[in-house]
Amino acid sequence: MTAATLKGRPQTLALTFLCQSAQAISLAGFPLLLPLIRDDLGLTFSQAGGLASANLLMYALMQIPAGYLSDRRSPRKLVAIGTLGMMGTSALLAFTRQYWHLLGIQVLWGFFGSFVFTPAMSVYISWFSSRRRTTATSLPIVGPSLGIVAVNLLFPVIAGRYDTWRLPFIASGLVGIILALGLLLFGREASYRRTPEKFRLDIIHELFRYKQVWICYILQFIRFGIVQGIGFWLPSLLLYEKGFQLQLAGTVIALQAIVLAPFNIFGAYFSDRFEKPTLVIGVSMLMLAITTALLVNLNSVALIIAVLFVNAMFIQMYFGPLFILAVEKLGPEKTGISNGISNMFAIFGGLVSAYFMGVLRDTTASFTWGFYFICILSIIGLILTFVVHKVRNAGSPRV
Repeated sequence: MTAATLKGRPQTLALTFLCQSAQAISLAGFPLLLPLIRDDLGLTFSQAGGLASANLLMYALMQIPAGYLSDRRSPRKLVAIGTLGMMGTSALLAFTRQYWHLLGIQVLWGFFGSFVFTPAMSVYISWFSSRRRTTATSLPIVGPSLGIVAVNLLFPVIAGRYDTWRLPFIASGLVGIILALGLLLFGREASYRRTPEKFRLDIIHELFRYKQVWICYILQFIRFGIVQGIGFWLPSLLLYEKGFQLQLAGTVIALQAIVLAPFNIFGAYFSDRFEKPTLVIGVSMLMLAITTALLVNLNSVALIIAVLFVNAMFIQMYFGPLFILAVEKLGPEKTGISNGISNMFAIFGGLVSAYFMGVLRDTTASFTWGFYFICILSIIGLILTFVVHKVRNAGSPRV
């Protein structure tokens, strides 16, 4: 890319990055304050899991439309609109008094959130050369990680100082609205973007013609099942079963996010540099199975924190390599729609995991079996990684 084609890149990428960080309100802020919300509104664990599932179900259903629009409309504007919607409804969350109010907010979060993640990935990819495509796909994880750090450090302080879980959502919602308006007004479009293929009714069918792509989509289901299961229920595990205080739990999860971001970039860089995406995925799955099993069996605060940091290294290290495995087979002109379908499978995994772990907690009065479920997902993911490695090396024949 020349200097002319890079004009506007710094502020566009920075504002997109910051808008994505606002997603941490639903990803981390709500789970962190969930124990307070449950006590205030008298929710069961199954109801709490249902809230996450409602969010993710709408989010999943919107992935194909969001991916399609990312290829044909301004992804920058989609990110701005999605952030405005998410942050506006975040402020509304503070006025909820019933479970059904929370459920409606979660559905709206899922709808507007779908216009943040996949379009943001298209924004990043459009501003980078093809040689840095995998590295570019790591940026959608780094943005929310920054927000997760801020949310987990600030939300407990605000909630403790004013003795309410509601104020943090109002304050963060207003900040997010300002960031969205900044991207809308000061962001720019990449001067060079690939012309997408003309839409055909059979385009969705074409995305499922390759074994490599199919296995990648199943791995996406597993990937976000692991991420959402741990991310949504970890604060409750630490508070209810491991004896952590809210502020300590928030600090630990914030430090996790700091660890997660550089390892996410490292995984993408390693995959680009050595062309070993399946190695990154396989090692990550193995380490996730081990550390999640250790997490539920340890009671020492120091050891739990150490295991959480190791877990954070691998929980999204394989994000970029996994997304790019599908794109490399389908071609860059289908990046938006492919990423949308990849994310749709991922979100279905997340909603199943979040709800199922809540039901297991109500049924067994413990999070142990829920986190063992994460271990099982990781082992299945490891097996499928070996399969996709062989299929990829064999040329990925069509189904």
